[in-house]
Amino acid sequence: RRWSVLDKENIQVTTLSGTGHLLNFSATGLSFSLKTMLARGATTTLELDSADGVLRRHLNSAGLAKIQVEVRWVQTHGKEYIHGIRYLDLNNRQLEIITELLCQFGLEKEQSSSPPLAS
Repeated sequence: RRWSVLDKENIQVTTLSGTGHLLNFSATGLSFSLKTMLARGATTTLELDSADGVLRRHLNSAGLAKIQVEVRWVQTHGKEYIHGIRYLDLNNRQLEIITELLCQFGLEKEQSSSPPLAS
């Protein structure tokens, strides 16, 4: 399942090549806009944050301040590039934490139910 972000400005995605905005996400990856193009197949580190800084604090406390990802695809969209990435080297619990936090901070109103967390 993939969830769309309500306000594209609310969640920032920061890479070594700049800062963009989260567009949508799933349990295994996400897509975001960026003014620079990252190469397909490249691995990089990204950081996620909300406009108020709370998302970053939650991720930091879960040991997820920096997330290793692989660029799976890139599309041109006007003057920006849309990147699809998958998370690397995360266990199921870490994937659940990221997904739950992104649901809390960025879902469209009609999609507001968070995925269930495993115990």
